[in-house]
Amino acid sequence: ATAWFYQIGQGLNYFHEDVKMCHRDIKCDNFLLNDDKQAKLSDFGFAKCIINDKNCVQMSETFCGTVPYEAPQVLEKIPYNGFKYDVWSMGVAFYIMISGRFPYHMKNTDDRKASIANMLKEQKDYPGYIKSRFDEVDVDDAGQDLIVRMLNPHENKRPKMSEVINNKWLLSKVS
Repeated sequence: ATAWFYQIGQGLNYFHEDVKMCHRDIKCDNFLLNDDKQAKLSDFGFAKCIINDKNCVQMSETFCGTVPYEAPQVLEKIPYNGFKYDVWSMGVAFYIMISGRFPYHMKNTDDRKASIANMLKEQKDYPGYIKSRFDEVDVDDAGQDLIVRMLNPHENKRPKMSEVINNKWLLSKVS
């Protein structure tokens, strides 16, 4: 899981830093393995350049993605930083990759609004709720800390993708 997460993270970081675009639909369904078992990111249908002509991040007001992977800002329809949205979704995907379950509960019910409200409540109970989800997950404290920081509901406190892929714990797992 860490090797594949790192490979996807490297690709996403290239997309962020060099191409200056965000993906906006990061999810496990969009991770592919080639014949050499190398992980690749796919489906760039919601990708967008968010750097303006003054080289500043332009907040996005297109609320897209896949609900269980959506950051609080997207769920609440608040303009958001697409790069930080991708980091959130990568945190959700990484949690799934190491635990086999979603970090937040999105129930398939007839009352979609109530289900999203419940998920949002869990996301905002930070860091208590997300830390409680590691009770049955086999990852050490440093690995948990990385995921918890990626799932910070305050996007200005979330790490950049370059910080994620250069995390000391993650690098120790892939080298």
